[in-house]
Amino acid sequence: MALDQNGFIATPPAGPLQNTFQPVVNALINQLTQSQTFLVHSIYVYGSVAQGSAVAGRSDLDISLILTRPPTEDEQQALKALRINLALAHPVISKIDFDIGTLAGVQNPDNHNSWGYWLKHHCRCIYGEDLRADFPLFRPSRAVAVAVNGDMVSVLNRFIRQLRELAPGPERLFTQRAAARKLVRSTNMLRTDSDADWPDTLEENAARFVTRYPEQSDEMGYLLTESHSPTDTPEHFIQRAESFMAWLQDCVAMEISRLSPERDKQ
Repeated sequence: MALDQNGFIATPPAGPLQNTFQPVVNALINQLTQSQTFLVHSIYVYGSVAQGSAVAGRSDLDISLILTRPPTEDEQQALKALRINLALAHPVISKIDFDIGTLAGVQNPDNHNSWGYWLKHHCRCIYGEDLRADFPLFRPSRAVAVAVNGDMVSVLNRFIRQLRELAPGPERLFTQRAAARKLVRSTNMLRTDSDADWPDTLEENAARFVTRYPEQSDEMGYLLTESHSPTDTPEHFIQRAESFMAWLQDCVAMEISRLSPERDKQ
């Protein structure tokens, strides 16, 4: 589990990125800062490239992009074209994903447990002002788990719409994989405030979930498989994903209902 010796959630390693992936990272920075200089505040890498465990030709390049303001529709299309074309030009990565936020959103106190935690514990700054310095280290907590994964329904519904619209091909497989990963990670919302661990990998999330909900082991095994190498049809995957999402929603709601009276007594 991803905790340091002082009980804080671990942060990504420091030092240079893997040499294999530095050229595509450099190209990304150059293109973003040349075409969107007025819009880009800072750029962060997360995921396997940030952790130093990326595999050439298989790993994604995951980017958190903090903008000075919300992008217009034309700017969104330009960013989409940039990431697609850059991935095609650099087959060392399987695809590029942008997780886009704004400076105002990151600095909003209401987003301390979401954007603050995300930047501090998952990201490495590769361009611009490093906003991670504005946040303290975080300890495991249910509040952080809910803040990070509370968008589960909206994110999953967006993925499901895309799966219904996309033609067969790599983009649909990537979307199905991303949806399965979101569901696996969202199970961390079922933690309690007394849980001192913090799952890092998909496997760690799955293992701690199955320990508490063994009756869901088959469903979690299915989602874990789809989160690595999707093989199911989109129609069947959507059916199972929606069913698990509804179950998880109900469990989170019951947990909130159970904890509220306990907190009122404190």
